[in-house]
Amino acid sequence: MRRLAAALGLLLTLAGAARGEDAPVIRHTLDNGLRVLVREEAGAAVVAVSLLVRGGSGLEDLATAGLTNFLHRAMVRGTTRRGAAELAIAAEQLGGTLEASGEVDVAEIRGTALARHWAALLDLVAEVALAPALRAEEIERERRLLLAQMQTRLDTPFPFAFDTLLGHLFGGHPYGLPRLGLREVVARAGREALLAHYRALYRGDRLVLAISGGVPATAAVHAVEQRFGRLPDGGSPPADAEAAAAATPSGQRHLVERPAQQAHVLMGWLGPGLGEPDVAAVQVLAAVLGGGTSGRLFTELRDAQGLAYSLGVVTPPRRGPGMIVAYLATAPEAADAAEAALH
Repeated sequence: MRRLAAALGLLLTLAGAARGEDAPVIRHTLDNGLRVLVREEAGAAVVAVSLLVRGGSGLEDLATAGLTNFLHRAMVRGTTRRGAAELAIAAEQLGGTLEASGEVDVAEIRGTALARHWAALLDLVAEVALAPALRAEEIERERRLLLAQMQTRLDTPFPFAFDTLLGHLFGGHPYGLPRLGLREVVARAGREALLAHYRALYRGDRLVLAISGGVPATAAVHAVEQRFGRLPDGGSPPADAEAAAAATPSGQRHLVERPAQQAHVLMGWLGPGLGEPDVAAVQVLAAVLGGGTSGRLFTELRDAQGLAYSLGVVTPPRRGPGMIVAYLATAPEAADAAEAALH
């Protein structure tokens, strides 16, 4: 969690430096462990609020895969005070947005608004975070949407290939699980399961709240204390699935044959996680190899050899083991030559 807070602070500071400003990040920790980061931008017309909780697909296991994302999408569908439509209207009246989702290492409730409405935006984020209704009918609506999205990933060649690669690259580590989760987990999870997951996640020591924009920093910190100060710290932290599993790549070539107009070739390697010394070097390497039309893969495999329709290299940031994935899409008859060239 310290890495997460440090990364947020660095991003906020760099954003100001890029504009030639000297706006420090104010850091404060509540008694319950919640970390607050505020960057006051004098004259900014907007404000952004991001509440991050340590939780996501990378911290789940076969019994919980997908619960964090499912929970947060259901949370933003209504609170004990307002339904989904009322929340959306309230955000629009502030000149902004309100969303929530679960990612790999964190889940997030995020919103934007005109700067003069910063306190009201913070109220909305706090309402979603602290008073989710999790009504049965909204849970069922979100379940149907999630199951449909899972099916779409299975039916779409590149997402299917990427998810398959992750499973073989990370082996028993939770990073190998699909980000949207497992179909059987989402299909059976009821309100009680989501509530239990919510109680495990929403403790002060698992949260970071970042505010940036036209907001008075001191007043913002005080406002966060008023709204989140009573959130429990949870005592002993729950065990996360990532702590009990190691990434074990299969080291094998895997071929999946399906009817498609294009062949997708992906190669993956484990890489450094956030905070490790080599992470910046790997990001530079990825930019050199797959950085758009000037990347070496593009100039060689697409321009010179004509072996790819599209290609690139991705290095998604991860707290735990990172990864480097090179990919290309090509004509089915050129798949073997493209694979050899990519290798």
